[in-house]
Amino acid sequence: NYGASLSAHQLVRIGDGCQLGQYACLMDNDYHNPEDLSRLGESRPIILGRQVWLGVRVIVLKGVTIGDHAVIGAGSVVTRDIPAQCLAAGVPAKVIRQLRPRENA
Repeated sequence: NYGASLSAHQLVRIGDGCQLGQYACLMDNDYHNPEDLSRLGESRPIILGRQVWLGVRVIVLKGVTIGDHAVIGAGSVVTRDIPAQCLAAGVPAKVIRQLRPRENA
């Protein structure tokens, strides 16, 4: 979607049918090492399962896996894994509820 930003120093994998809201940002690296600012930080992969929906201005940080059919609310910062078929939101993002399985998904 418009303005989405992907930073893949190691890996950002986006599953089939995913939807990224405007200005979503996925970064697999922090761009700095807290002990030595002249060095790049550690990269860890980001994995989005199938048909994940990220709302507008969602930020997904390094090392996060979001399961199939999960939905992340607008403005959320995802700092840890989100299970499949869950609605998550907030800063940091937390699971709000389980979603019902979709027909023909």
